[in-house]
Amino acid sequence: MNNKSVFDAYASAFRDHLITLGGLREEADEPERSKRLSYYQTIKKSTLLSMSKADLSIYLGGTWAVSKFWMDKNVGVGQIVKKCQGTKQCETFISDMLFSKNGPKDGWEYLQKNPKRIGTALKSELLAYYYPKKYAIINKKTWKALGTLKTFGARLPCKTVFSLTWNQYVEACKKVKVIEGELSKMGAGGNCFLVSADNFLWRVGDAGGSLINYKKAKNEIAKRYRKAKQIAAHGAKRGRGKPDWKQIAAEKERVGLLGEALVLEFEREKLFSAGREDLAKKVLWSATDDDSLGYDIESFIVNESGEKPIFIEVKTTTLKGEMPFFVSKREMRKSKELGADYFLYRISECDSPKPKLSVLRGPMSNLGAEPATWAAKLGRAALNSAQSIDNKTIVAAQEELKDRMKTPLKKVASTPKPI
Repeated sequence: MNNKSVFDAYASAFRDHLITLGGLREEADEPERSKRLSYYQTIKKSTLLSMSKADLSIYLGGTWAVSKFWMDKNVGVGQIVKKCQGTKQCETFISDMLFSKNGPKDGWEYLQKNPKRIGTALKSELLAYYYPKKYAIINKKTWKALGTLKTFGARLPCKTVFSLTWNQYVEACKKVKVIEGELSKMGAGGNCFLVSADNFLWRVGDAGGSLINYKKAKNEIAKRYRKAKQIAAHGAKRGRGKPDWKQIAAEKERVGLLGEALVLEFEREKLFSAGREDLAKKVLWSATDDDSLGYDIESFIVNESGEKPIFIEVKTTTLKGEMPFFVSKREMRKSKELGADYFLYRISECDSPKPKLSVLRGPMSNLGAEPATWAAKLGRAALNSAQSIDNKTIVAAQEELKDRMKTPLKKVASTPKPI
């Protein structure tokens, strides 16, 4: 699936969402964006530099960067003013960036050296309100969205600490301009120029949090994985060539990642159903950042005494649950170290319409022992208690998986053996 198709899938879902609200943009934050543009464009340099602390609190508190981040926007503005060493100094920093004859670059880069004063999200939002045809609102969530959409071939890297250089910000604005143009062609554009695109990007960055109709996007992405089933062979028939080891490795990676994605979504749904949306958002796919941990997923269990973190190792197969699987020395050691906080999730028949999930808790030392690696399989009791994974979880896992695939998978002519 190419980058344009990924964008089209999300944009179509966004347009359908607007239509279900009763009219394009009318009930989708567009009036709020228009109102903010009108307010900030009336604030000129002289007005800004003569503001009292109360006026500055209203000025900065009207941004999403402050109102969304701080529960009490007055407290948020107070922190910004404190880090800028006073109201007047804060006003000067903002004025130098917004109204300089040489453009915003020097003011932006000065604040870049001191990002704790006024961060990227607030700087970009103020610039977008004053110059909506040129600059866009870029915060951590919209930055993530640009990465998800891959913005037609130029994927921007995600950062743990969100602070953009001027050149990075300008490059991001160019991508947002292309996106708003494409949205307009589809009938999902707005009247606030690049500020309108923020509504779409925020929803994509939020993994569809408020976009109910995401089925089109998910179905488009799922097509790739339906075609990828059983495409790697363990080897050719005797006397007819050598095994394609690269293809075998790629298929093993696909199966492993699919299993981890299924467990990730299973855990999120479990916590969400238990009324713990806060914990569901904290479930981590740890193995994508560090595959030496001895587990793949970090999640939680909730009981009467409260919540407790757990650590999940995922083992996946396209076959039945009775098939043996390998446990590394590191995984065995970690399971002993974590004890009852360690879980083994065995995913079987992962490519079927209803994959099975079996769960074991505690150390894996009873599964077998070899010097470096253990071949293990589940007992009948665990297999009999296997749960079916529903289609909603499967589709969500495929969406998670789409950006994790490192190697494009090729079709092979021979009938492959499953892993």
